[in-house]
Amino acid sequence: MAITHPHKTDIPSIVLVGVPNKNALERVIKKLQLNNIAHIPFVEPDWDMGLSAVATAPISGDERDALKNYNIWRQNE
Repeated sequence: MAITHPHKTDIPSIVLVGVPNKNALERVIKKLQLNNIAHIPFVEPDWDMGLSAVATAPISGDERDALKNYNIWRQNE
């Protein structure tokens, strides 16, 4: 499965958001679905871990509002 990049002229960046557990990750996925944000969940087959992460297509503008309540990782300066 692949995600197409609808904003071909924008420079994409990576934003990492951590959540504390699988239930929180499932809520993130539900929020992505409700806001029609293209995404792919990752299911880790090793050690019966199951759902372990989700990636979105590059987003911009109003799409970012759906995720604005999450703290993002920032490298210490």
